[in-house]
Amino acid sequence: MNETAGTLTLYELNSIVSFGIKKVLPDSYWVVAELNEVRTASNGHCFVEMVEKDEGTNLIAKARGTVWSNVFTRLRRKFMQETGRDITAGMKVRVNVTVEFHELYGYSLNIIDIDSAYTLGDLYMKRKEIMLRLEQAGVIGMNRELGLPAVVQRIAVISSPTAAGYGDFCDQLRGNPYGIAFHIELFPAAMQGDRVEDSVIAALDAINARSEEFDAVVLVRGGGATSDLSAFDSFDIAFHVAQYPLPVISGIGHERDRTVVDEVACVAVKTPTAAAQHIITHDHAFVTRLEGIASAITTSITASIARQKLLLGTGVSRLDRAATALIIAHKAWIAGAQSRLDRQLRTRLHTSTARLAAVTARMPALVSMHCGRHSSSLDRIGDRLAFAVRTRLDRQRGRLQLMEGIAAASDPSNVLRKGFSIIRTGGVAVRTVASLEEGHDYEVEMADGKTTITINKTRQ
Repeated sequence: MNETAGTLTLYELNSIVSFGIKKVLPDSYWVVAELNEVRTASNGHCFVEMVEKDEGTNLIAKARGTVWSNVFTRLRRKFMQETGRDITAGMKVRVNVTVEFHELYGYSLNIIDIDSAYTLGDLYMKRKEIMLRLEQAGVIGMNRELGLPAVVQRIAVISSPTAAGYGDFCDQLRGNPYGIAFHIELFPAAMQGDRVEDSVIAALDAINARSEEFDAVVLVRGGGATSDLSAFDSFDIAFHVAQYPLPVISGIGHERDRTVVDEVACVAVKTPTAAAQHIITHDHAFVTRLEGIASAITTSITASIARQKLLLGTGVSRLDRAATALIIAHKAWIAGAQSRLDRQLRTRLHTSTARLAAVTARMPALVSMHCGRHSSSLDRIGDRLAFAVRTRLDRQRGRLQLMEGIAAASDPSNVLRKGFSIIRTGGVAVRTVASLEEGHDYEVEMADGKTTITINKTRQ
């Protein structure tokens, strides 16, 4: 008996399996799985490995999948438009597949469609779970509560040195139209791939060690694959950012989606350029407030100076008028006092002279009479009389000399030598400014002579 009778070759067996699968599973099916591996070939075909895990994260199912290039181009474009992300490993997906079994390549699933809404929901649930953990940890709003300082000039940047977004951020700050100076220091970190989480946290720790040297931290990415945004949905990065002692500005270059890092950062903007513009606008607002305060102070000081000048001018004018009036009043008083003193001196001098003459005229008769009556005491009386006369004459002579000195002191010529002057018109002294007429000539007498002046203007 031939022992090989009824034996199948491997190809025959695989052909039977392939035929059986096509008969049993002829339609397409929606399958939920996690993408464990995603690889795009040079010819445009995409090869994936789909897995399913139990609650303990143990693999319980695995299958290879293929997306042919003509289908992959369409599905990838649609997925990115609807989710804002690329198809990458680690995603949970709901895909429409047909079951294939090839005699050479074996079992695989041919992917013909993908449900973007399912993936969005899964991403949303993961993000919601991370946000809930942050909230339970009590750190979710800590960095937002810091707020930006009044001026942001010393900036620590976390980015890849070769990232276009980093260059755009620096150029925007340095070319700001207000001339604001910025100090920028880069702390390099990976912005894509498996090292994003570790390198970003390491950069945050390095900045924290020198936190007093910076006003804010800016996390910028810009460019690159949209799928790389998933790295910023990390709980560990978000946990560090949320409780960071410096305000964090997130500008990791995405237009339509927000990562967990955006949710906990002090300020979240769409692009690195927008992050720079936010800082410039913030600082310029402070400068504008300072300029407004300076302008208000300048205006107040100017108004105060104007008021003081007005008050000073009014005071000077009043003082000038008061001084002029006082001088005129004193001049008039001096002139009157001089005239009265002159009259009094002349009157007293005349009276004293008359009295002296009368006494002198009566003296011989009195002497003869007394001599006749008192011949015995004539000598004594004569001596006493002579003494009395001399004493009286000396007293009167002293008073006369005093009055002459006073009269001499009040003499107009002496007054003129003290710096005063006499203004006359028609030989009559002018005693008030009101008596002066503009355009008229007046004679001015001073100590060393006389001159003529013309009055152009008077002021009282």
